[in-house]
Amino acid sequence: MQYLTSITQADKENVYINNNSKPFIVLCDDLNDYVCKYNKSSSTAFRLFNEYISASFLKLWQLNVPDFCFINVKREHIPQDLGFPYYFFDVPCFGSLFNRNFKEVDNFFSGFKYADSHKFQSIADYFKIALFDIWLANDDRHPGNYNLLIDTEQNNKLIPIDHEAVFNTSNLHLGLYPISYEASILSSEIVHRMLKNYASNQQFVNNLENYLYLCVKVCLENLDNILYNSPNEWNIDKQKIKELLIQHIFNKEWSLICWKTFREFLQIRLNN
Repeated sequence: MQYLTSITQADKENVYINNNSKPFIVLCDDLNDYVCKYNKSSSTAFRLFNEYISASFLKLWQLNVPDFCFINVKREHIPQDLGFPYYFFDVPCFGSLFNRNFKEVDNFFSGFKYADSHKFQSIADYFKIALFDIWLANDDRHPGNYNLLIDTEQNNKLIPIDHEAVFNTSNLHLGLYPISYEASILSSEIVHRMLKNYASNQQFVNNLENYLYLCVKVCLENLDNILYNSPNEWNIDKQKIKELLIQHIFNKEWSLICWKTFREFLQIRLNN
């Protein structure tokens, strides 16, 4: 994993005030802008770890996730007048490559009609992201908060973002339970209005089941390397996390539960 360092002060105008985590755009020493998330805790950086492991898994699921890295933000580059304590930046931040072509998905979907669906190239990815969220118990991607971007320069590809709330909002140590229908993007009207032909296609659904099991297998094979590359400064007990992940997401029973949940959500949406 790449470690970068900030080279200029972040402007107040580049802080996402409406986002609960208030990430900001920072220019780094590779001369690229990154959306930077920092550790609000004075101890273990679980939320940064959630972002990192989710992005790592998304890449292995062959979904579109921005390039990511770890960023050391210098004190003089912290956005001023926002009251950010310096200790937020005592450990490396998590950075996602910023792209000006990425747009919020909400307006895109609200103006989209079924007749225009041929222009939308991410139909299959929409379902894959929904399945990914069920697998990682992501409570925070739903029709009220899609946490998806659209790449307007690349065939309107979907870009999943913001994964602080995976593992039932950082509760992996308590065991996982399936997210609710309302907490899934499968509950969106867009599924019925624009994606019905895909959702009702049995071969497409069968392919998704095989895709789930293959992706889980690949993620498990890469787990040691992913954990090894996470910053030690985040104070994550990597061996304990590995044991919890193997116990809760890398077992056959959980995969079966995830697939059953996905099928149930699809059926509910299509019946409405």
